[in-house]
Amino acid sequence: MINFLFLCFYILPLCILFFSEYKGRKSLSYINPITFFIILYFLRNHIGLPLLHFNPDGFKQLKSVEQHITLNIAFYNTLLSIVIYAFLNTNLYRKWTDDFFNINFTLPSITNFGKVIIISLCVIIYIISFKKVMDGSALLALLQTGDASEAKSLRMQLYTEGAYAFGIRLQYLNTLYFIFEFIFLYLLVASFVFKDKFYRVFAILFFIGIGLWHFSNTSKGYIAVLFFYLFLILSFKQSKSYLLYKAVKMGTPLLVIASFLAYFFMGNSELYFFYPLERFTVGNLLPQYIIFSHFDSSNLLMGTSVPAWLSFGNHEQFLLAEWNWRFMNDKMNSSVAYNNPSSVIAELYANFSYFSYFYILMFFTYLLMLSKFLVNVSFY
Repeated sequence: MINFLFLCFYILPLCILFFSEYKGRKSLSYINPITFFIILYFLRNHIGLPLLHFNPDGFKQLKSVEQHITLNIAFYNTLLSIVIYAFLNTNLYRKWTDDFFNINFTLPSITNFGKVIIISLCVIIYIISFKKVMDGSALLALLQTGDASEAKSLRMQLYTEGAYAFGIRLQYLNTLYFIFEFIFLYLLVASFVFKDKFYRVFAILFFIGIGLWHFSNTSKGYIAVLFFYLFLILSFKQSKSYLLYKAVKMGTPLLVIASFLAYFFMGNSELYFFYPLERFTVGNLLPQYIIFSHFDSSNLLMGTSVPAWLSFGNHEQFLLAEWNWRFMNDKMNSSVAYNNPSSVIAELYANFSYFSYFYILMFFTYLLMLSKFLVNVSFY
C-alpha cells in the first residue's frame, strides 16, 4: 500500500507540470515560473525520490531509509504542484503571462569608466581565486599528489575548522563572489543585447574566475550553476521546440561530467553506472530526508532558522544548513563553517510543519520575479 501511494504522489506532480497549458501552449515550451520551478526545485528535490524510497540501505550517510518519510516528502511535493497548478489558472498569473509579451525593457550600457571598474574587478577575482587555490586548497592537494582521499580529507578539515584568504574568512568572500555572479549575468545579457566583444570577453573571464574560486575546494555542485547559465543563454534562442527539453539535452553532458568529477574528488574506489544519476538527483534529497525525519511537532524551529534580521524579533538563530552537515558527517559537536543545501520546502517544514504552505506565496513571488527578468532580456 505504501509503495502504491508513493508512486501516486510521485507521478501526479510530474503529470501536472508536464500537461499544464496556457492558451493551448504547453507551459514547458516557454519561459515562465513553471520552467524555473522545475529547474530550481523539482530536478533536485523530487526526481530522485524513487532512488531513496526503493533503495533504503544504499546511502551510507542515512544508514537506512524509512519509506514513510519518503512518502511524506512525495506528498509534500504533490501538494506543492497542486497549489502551483491552481495558481497557473488564476487571472493574476494569466495577466503576468500576457504582460511578459508586451515589454519595453532597456538594458543600461556601461560607460568607459564603468569598463575600467569591470576590468579592475576581474583582476581582483583572479587574485583572490588564485590565492585560495594556492593556499592549501583541496584542489592543489589533488593536483600535487593525485590522491583523491587526501584532497577529500583536506576539504573536510577546511570545512570544519574554517579557512581564510588574505586573513578574511572565506564565508565573507563567498558573499563577494555572489555579487560577482550578478555582474557576470549582466555582462552575459549585455553581450547579446549590444553585440559588443567587451561584454562577451569579460563575461567569459568572470565566469572562469568565479569557477576557479568554487572548484578550488573541489566543489562539484557549481556545475549545476552552469545548467542555469545555459538555460539563460537558451532563453535568447526561442523556438517551437521545448525550451526545457533543449536545456536538459545540452545540460546533461555537463551534469554527467560533474558527477564523474565528484566521484574522483571524493576518493571512491570503483565506478558504477548509476553514480551520475544518483549524485545529481539524490544529493540534495539526503539532507532534505534528514530534515523530514528529525523535525516534528515536538521540536519545530518556528522561524528560528531564518536570518535574525528577517524575523519579527531577535531570536537565537538555528542554522539548519550547518546542522544538516554536522549530522551527516558525524560532527555534531564541532565548529562548522560549511552549509549543506536543502530545499525551501524542507526548510519551511522544519519550522512550521504542515502549516508551512501558508508561506509558499513567498516562493511564488521569487519565481515570478526571476521569470520576468529572463523574459525581459530574452525578447529584446
